[in-house]
Amino acid sequence: MRPGLRPTLSPSQQLLLLRASKTFSGSGEVRRERLVWTCEIAPTAMSRSYRLQIEYSRGGAPRVYVVAPNLVELAGGQPLPHVYGADEEQRLCVYHPRLRQWSANLALVATVLPWAVLWLFYFEDWLRTGVWNGGGEHPDGQKDDYDEAPE
Repeated sequence: MRPGLRPTLSPSQQLLLLRASKTFSGSGEVRRERLVWTCEIAPTAMSRSYRLQIEYSRGGAPRVYVVAPNLVELAGGQPLPHVYGADEEQRLCVYHPRLRQWSANLALVATVLPWAVLWLFYFEDWLRTGVWNGGGEHPDGQKDDYDEAPE
């Protein structure tokens, strides 16, 4: 390891950190170096509950999905803002991979999971206003361009 670089966190280490969280309770497992974590969250006390699933494999970028409710139905069939792939996939865009906002030495529970909560907050705002106020820049290009973690 080069000086100044922190070691990457394995899927098993990420799972231990998620399980230790006092903020986000959920369940998950690691099989064949692939973490799948599911949790129920609400972005505010007045919000509905959402079931999220995070998938992470060593060397890859974490993927965040809304398992329930169906966001397209909530949006009345409108195209969803700030998602990867088809709307039906409901894979959230919570950071810009090429800007290196996330790397494998960062804990999912301290980065990607709070970013997903913030995404849902802005999604609910978008449902009311029709304007995406969450900022950010959604990368153009093929969805597979953003499946690898930055080095």
